[in-house]
Amino acid sequence: MRLQRVYQLLTVAFLTALFSLPAAYAAEPASVVEGRLDSARAMIDSQGAPHFDGKNYKPGANFAAVYEVVEEIKRQIAAYGRWIKEQPPEVKNSEMGQRMKEKATFLVNWGNAALKAMMSTSKDRQQKMQFCSQFDGAIGAELMHAVNFREPDLLRARGLHVSPLRSLDKLVENTDKMVKACKNPEVKEGLQHCWMRKNMPPGATKPPGKHAFEKVCDMMPDRVSFLKDYIVALSSEELNDRYERMKKRMNPELLKQQEGWIGTDLIRTWSHSSLVNYTTEKEDSARVKSYFDTTGVPMPAGLFARFHKLASDYKAAIVTLGKTLKGKPTGRNFYGCKLAKSYLPGGSRTIKCGQSGNHPWKINKNSLGVIERRCKAGAILYQGKGEPLCQHRTFIICEEYAGGGKYSKDDAPNFSQVRWQQCK
Repeated sequence: MRLQRVYQLLTVAFLTALFSLPAAYAAEPASVVEGRLDSARAMIDSQGAPHFDGKNYKPGANFAAVYEVVEEIKRQIAAYGRWIKEQPPEVKNSEMGQRMKEKATFLVNWGNAALKAMMSTSKDRQQKMQFCSQFDGAIGAELMHAVNFREPDLLRARGLHVSPLRSLDKLVENTDKMVKACKNPEVKEGLQHCWMRKNMPPGATKPPGKHAFEKVCDMMPDRVSFLKDYIVALSSEELNDRYERMKKRMNPELLKQQEGWIGTDLIRTWSHSSLVNYTTEKEDSARVKSYFDTTGVPMPAGLFARFHKLASDYKAAIVTLGKTLKGKPTGRNFYGCKLAKSYLPGGSRTIKCGQSGNHPWKINKNSLGVIERRCKAGAILYQGKGEPLCQHRTFIICEEYAGGGKYSKDDAPNFSQVRWQQCK
């Protein structure tokens, strides 16, 4: 089927318009609908036939005039399609129904033939541009979106999320069509005459190279390489927010400014802590895997390499800085230390634990001056099993006021900061 997918754009447009028209067409008299078909046929005879004989364009043909006829055919076929869809079988199979069907078939065939011949017989630049406008529409929004990714200045200078992809399935379908069409020499020859006229510099006599549509075929010699590049870029953009947040948190310069202290409310081992590791790879991989599954493109290795490198560099910075840091809790032991130790990973070795200094309990009151709770800060220095450094963690113990000068014991410490340092 030579270029059938490309040159039958008219039929696709007919069907699109068909299902978008109001149901009011179904209630129109048959004579009105048939009259529209006859009007389109009359337009062919008066405006189309002088330039196109049904197979070939005549010398000096006015392509713009023929295109107006094609647009009228689209409108009337859409009206007829909506009307006939709502008719009962006896109307569809009647002599009138068959007559209208023959008229509609003639119009569709004539319109398709006109578009197909437009490319193959045009000789000058203006005629060629008629084919180009049809090709522009044929590649579809999804493929246009992906082409913009490859060369943003080729068709429209838009980023991936300025004109978001609506359907990966449609992208795959259109990519397959385009790869097949681009293998046809007639398509590649026709595309050499196409460019975005709005991007033409004043007084230019031929298109700027970066806007030539012929590059569309050059950039997609096969579907796998094209879709792979696009899906990798789309996945990377999906992961960019995660990476930027992680990069902001794993900042060696900020670590130095804070003398190694990092905010946290959880205790994890050196190997599993999200503070120093990329721990969401499984979650992130599942999120982007659907893109590769839909396109049939295998997920490439190394898609998350930048995350692991960021974590690796940050861990190295922590170890380097930690070897220069030291210090132990200075306060006496209190029951908060027992709670803190209960949350340490198995196999950990406690070096020192105590309250922060010898400060008394801090009483918290509400706006009416009524006591709500009292809190005390503590710290613990320990070394996890197999870890390169000790962890110095601060925590807070709070006791709710029970009345009568009594407080209920806390059952869990609230860890606030951690620093990897020497164990001395």
